[in-house]
Amino acid sequence: MGGRSAVGAAIAVWFGLLAGSSLGAPAALGALLLVPPFALIAWRGPDRVGTLALVLALVLGGVARGAAARAALE
Repeated sequence: MGGRSAVGAAIAVWFGLLAGSSLGAPAALGALLLVPPFALIAWRGPDRVGTLALVLALVLGGVARGAAARAALE
């Protein structure tokens, strides 16, 4: 099944989308530039640090997506 493990990731992405919807294009670019370092830390870091970095990367990805959507509509 595995549905419980995706709940945290889904909440992180939704939180990022909601937080990013009030920001503009510069914030989207800034968040997008921060995603790869956090993803690298999540991949190579210890378990607890990797989990936190993965959640932060998901939030930043959501922020970038939300801010880019707003910038595209303006």
